[in-house]
Amino acid sequence: MSMTLEDRVAALEREMAEFRKLSLHGVDVLPKDEWMKTFGWAKADRHFEEALRLGAEWRARENADKGNAGS
Repeated sequence: MSMTLEDRVAALEREMAEFRKLSLHGVDVLPKDEWMKTFGWAKADRHFEEALRLGAEWRARENADKGNAGS
């Protein structure tokens, strides 16, 4: 069943009211694909690569200490 223009506007108004409520409570509501703007930000960044390496080492140590190596 197709919605009338009035129904569509009413639905959009309800949705906007929910966004406004979230915004008033300090919740950031980003556009659906906003995360894609950050994709690749660390490409060829030596500090990021080092953080990844150190994280992998730490996880390997933690797993070995707990007897969970390889899980």
